Amino acid sequence: MNNVPKLRFKEFESDWKLKKLGDVLIIKSGKDQKKIQNEKGIYPIYGTGGIIGYGNYFLTDKPCVCIGRKGTINKPIYLDIPFWSVDTLFYSECKYNNNPKFQYNLFETIYWYKFNEASGVPSLSRKTIESIQKYIPAEKEQNKIASFLSTVDKKINILNQKLKFLKLY
Repeated sequence: MNNVPKLRFKEFESDWKLKKLGDVLIIKSGKDQKKIQNEKGIYPIYGTGGIIGYGNYFLTDKPCVCIGRKGTINKPIYLDIPFWSVDTLFYSECKYNNNPKFQYNLFETIYWYKFNEASGVPSLSRKTIESIQKYIPAEKEQNKIASFLSTVDKKINILNQKLKFLKLY
């Protein structure tokens, strides 16, 4: 079993399968926000740098991974709220039984600049993203890994808050 991590939860033994990202998710394009943007909107509008406004419509309300199409291509975002995505930010939809939080953690391991398609402003295409190959575990293992890493992230955030307060003190 050369295609599994050395550190692994004991209850899992099956091989991870080499798959293209396009086998486990669909990359979708954001849309122009000008017609839906509204100061009193309830849904965030995301660009590659984060929230850029609000609107009363959303493109998706499913948990997903977002990645920059132009500009900031190396900072994936995980969203599990209804939102609108502008045309410089791709968002994903998981296929079959794949965990979007696991996919986010997987995106965090990719060196995105390696796939840059432009000489000026960094750029990615849907086709390029969907063609990237990674080893992927079965759904149950994805769920366990995603849950574990979410717990670690929460603990890190708590420690960062404590550090912030200690610095103020």
